[in-house]
Amino acid sequence: MTFPRNRDEILHQLTAWAEAQPLVRAVVLTSSQAGDGSKVDRLSDYDVILFVTDTAPFVDDERWIGDFGTPVVMLRWVMEGSVPARYSRLVIYSDTVRIDFSLNPLEIMASPNTHEELDLGYRVLVDKDGLTASFPVPTYRTYLPTPPTEQVFLDVVENLWWNATYVPKYLWREELFTARVSHEHLRYYQLFQMLDWWLGCRNDWSINIGRDERYLQRYLPPEMWAALEETCAGGDLADNWRAFWRLTGLFREVARQVAAHLGFDYPEALDARVTAYLRHISTLERDGGRYGEIFRIERNDGDRVTTVREAIRSETPADY
Repeated sequence: MTFPRNRDEILHQLTAWAEAQPLVRAVVLTSSQAGDGSKVDRLSDYDVILFVTDTAPFVDDERWIGDFGTPVVMLRWVMEGSVPARYSRLVIYSDTVRIDFSLNPLEIMASPNTHEELDLGYRVLVDKDGLTASFPVPTYRTYLPTPPTEQVFLDVVENLWWNATYVPKYLWREELFTARVSHEHLRYYQLFQMLDWWLGCRNDWSINIGRDERYLQRYLPPEMWAALEETCAGGDLADNWRAFWRLTGLFREVARQVAAHLGFDYPEALDARVTAYLRHISTLERDGGRYGEIFRIERNDGDRVTTVREAIRSETPADY
């Protein structure tokens, strides 16, 4: 790998290249790189929108991508539902620079979706025809969280407690990786959504925790972040049970607070029924047949040897 180009070099390269391309009428840099550079690092990608008179030459002949360096890997896609079609070429170059090119027909410039995309901030690098003059000033509010309706809130709670039943089943079967997939689903699709709303309630819906909740640690109180860390597990069954109980417990705690703040009723009866069911599954002995004999994996705790089953029982919440 060669040493990465600096930010000024890349922006100059983009500008000079676009000026020499007759089909390229405007180039707009968006997202974090569009600022003064204080919020980026050497691995921050460059989100570049190319407004062109014809996308076909760039889609059909990709040699232009090599004008910016030696590609290591590239991802191609077409934006679904866009008429006319918009294309993306996400490229990582050999010096670790990543440029996400969006190929947009000129007609897209007036689209509300384009304006929404620009609301995170943008910087015009090239505008040969004055076409960007009508672009709105960024408000930085398009991607902020919004308060859920009571039904949307209940949907997330019900989905959590339904999906939570999968984790004990797979742990009981000793199917660790399948259990982990289900566990991560709970974290990313229900717990993170609830934490997003929790932060919205505490901050007047004025902060954006970023894609895939990348800024959660920045905004969560230290004790809440520590609790979230405890929802992660290692490679043994007992530790995965521990992390599972911590995840459901943290979700319950956060969801109750969100409900109280928004004036909703948290479904305590549903929580109690499912928790009792999960507790029951955690204490079931495995029978013979399809999944074999009752498993017994031992671990050393100093002078005492306990089975994973005993460890699971010790981690099972007595109450909620």
